[in-house]
Amino acid sequence: MKIICLFLLVSVSLVGCNQAGKDPESAIAVTIDGGPPEFDDQDEFDESHAHPSEGPHGGDLVELGNEKYHAELTHNETGIDVYILNSAATEEVAIKAASLTISLKHDGKVNSFELQANPQTDDPSGKSSRFSTGEPSLPKRLDEGAEGALTVNIDGKSFTGKVAHDHDHDHDHEGHDHD
Repeated sequence: MKIICLFLLVSVSLVGCNQAGKDPESAIAVTIDGGPPEFDDQDEFDESHAHPSEGPHGGDLVELGNEKYHAELTHNETGIDVYILNSAATEEVAIKAASLTISLKHDGKVNSFELQANPQTDDPSGKSSRFSTGEPSLPKRLDEGAEGALTVNIDGKSFTGKVAHDHDHDHDHEGHDHD
């Protein structure tokens, strides 16, 4: 009796499944040869989100506002320049700000440095894409491994990004060598 009940249950299930779906003869078979396309470089796959490993001036990149902007830090033994860049970190963006701040923690102490607007010749009047300081202790602290934050106000909104000097560059920057 158990076998007959089991047989009936399976038969009803199969008939119900066949009627609930489309007619099996109207289904279209799809065959895919091979797998998904392969790319030699991840940048080919997702060019819309590709970022350079350094800024257009060869400096370290700082992400601002979940990649809404980037800042590029360049330095030598006499000071620091910070360039405000677009979301792709490829072009400068002039902003209406008089200064920005870099705060670094080194040996348990926090020091803040204010970089003044230093407009480039092609920046619109009243705006700057470059901020500079001649404070020699700032590049020294960065070279010693200090980490911290860069804060800048863009269009009335404060943006903060993590600052850490990349010592893995295999090239010289103006005025200092990382090797």
